[in-house]
Amino acid sequence: MMRRYLGAGLALLWAVPLALALDEPKQDPPKADKPAGTAKEQYQALVAEYNKANQDFMKAYRAAQADEEREKALGQRPKVSQFADRFLELAEKNANDPVAVDAALWVVTNAQFDQQAADAFDKAGEFLGRTFIAKESVDTVKQRLTRLRLSRTPEPLARAVLDRAGKEKDDEALSLLAWAASRAADTKAGAKAAEKLFTDHLQSEKLAEVCQALASSNAPGAEENLRKVMDKSPHAKVQAAACFALATNIKNRTQRRGASMDDIKKWSKEAEDLFAKVVDKYGADAGPMKGQADKELFELRNLGIGKTAPEITAEDTDGKPMKLTDYRGKVVMLDFWGFW
Repeated sequence: MMRRYLGAGLALLWAVPLALALDEPKQDPPKADKPAGTAKEQYQALVAEYNKANQDFMKAYRAAQADEEREKALGQRPKVSQFADRFLELAEKNANDPVAVDAALWVVTNAQFDQQAADAFDKAGEFLGRTFIAKESVDTVKQRLTRLRLSRTPEPLARAVLDRAGKEKDDEALSLLAWAASRAADTKAGAKAAEKLFTDHLQSEKLAEVCQALASSNAPGAEENLRKVMDKSPHAKVQAAACFALATNIKNRTQRRGASMDDIKKWSKEAEDLFAKVVDKYGADAGPMKGQADKELFELRNLGIGKTAPEITAEDTDGKPMKLTDYRGKVVMLDFWGFW
């Protein structure tokens, strides 16, 4: 009998805490801390964090003396991919705030050469196309796009610009097509924009701006389009711009790694003829390009590979006067250096 009471008592003692626990009000799980400040303040803080991390890395790398120290310093370099994800998250959570565009543009600008950030790069382009390119005024879109410094353009962003161009009138459509054709030439949408631009707008005076942008373009069809403008544009200023851009484009080939001497000579001669055409044929219609063409001609005719080096006078390491021609017939290495 004693055991029965003892067992019942123990059971009751165990039940009381359990009942008390069941009667206690349930507590909500702890909430994640909300980001401090407005969306703009969060963006500014993120930019400051990245800049400081980059500055700390550069300071450590410059201070490194040995290879091991440099290797260790490289480990401190901020990962663009990690910051890109955070900037993109900020943009998506604040899509209706103007700072969202700044955050997405940060990703597009900084992630263009980082393979680990390729996904964020494309998503930022899609976000900009959906929220900014499609909704803002064409003037605002042009201003922001023109300030972008891109060597690569996300395909979704170029596609959004091309789609927007299809909904606008002539002048506004032309400016959007011009951006896509010149600044997004490495994309499929950029190639479509160029095709439409040099077919439907070949009579426009605004093609001069597009030609200038194509001067440094490696996009397929750039040379063909510039020649088409030279031959078929009714405006001498546009023809001059196309001629100067084509000359610059061809001259740039001479600096390609691995180019043969035969190719360099051929391209140099072709570029020289085109720059001369800018000066002799177009003259005043070329505007400032005439003076630039003169400088290019001097370089091609006097400073190109295979040309006789111009005279140089200076002091040698002992402080004695010397001239480059004193060493004619000898192998000479010239080392130009300085601090900027």
